[in-house]
Amino acid sequence: MFSVASKSKYTGPIIDHKLLDMASIQNKEIYQIESPEEMLAAFYAMPMESQVSLLKDKLKSFDKMEKTLDEMIEAYLVEDLVSLTNISTNFISKDPKKKFHRDMYFKHSIDIRNVVMAHYMNMPFLYGLDKFKGQGGTFVSVGAMHLPGKKGVLNLLEKNYGYKISRIEFK
Repeated sequence: MFSVASKSKYTGPIIDHKLLDMASIQNKEIYQIESPEEMLAAFYAMPMESQVSLLKDKLKSFDKMEKTLDEMIEAYLVEDLVSLTNISTNFISKDPKKKFHRDMYFKHSIDIRNVVMAHYMNMPFLYGLDKFKGQGGTFVSVGAMHLPGKKGVLNLLEKNYGYKISRIEFK
C-alpha cells in the first residue's frame, strides 16, 4: 500500500499533544474548535478538479516531502509563520495554470476554516469563552498556519469580535 504521509527528521513531541497534556494536568476544561468532520468538510467542498490536481502535485513531489516538513518545522521554531505557510505549498506546481488550484487550497484549507474557528471561539453557548472575555483566563490553541495575516484567526477575533489577543512566550 502506498501512503502520501511523510515523516520529518524531527522526533520531539507534537506541540498539539504537549498543549493538551499541559491543559489536562492543570484540570482545564478542553473543547475542540473544529471537529475532524468539519476539517474534512472543508476539503470536500473544494472543487474536485482542484483536489485531483493537488493530489497529483503531491504525488509528483512526494520524494521532497520530508524536506518540506523539516523546513516547515524550522520556520515554526523561528516563529516565521509567513514562511511556514509558503513552504507548506511547495508541493503545488508553480505553473500559472495551477494558480486557481493553489487559491482553492488556501481558501478551503485555511481561509474558510479560519472564519469558522473564529466564529466558534466567540459562541458562548457552545464554549463559554465569552464569560472570560476581557478578563484573561482563556487559552485557545490553533494551528500556526491559521494565525497570521488579514484572514488569520487572530485578526478575525480582534476585528470581528473585539477580542484583545496577546502572545504567550512558549520556550
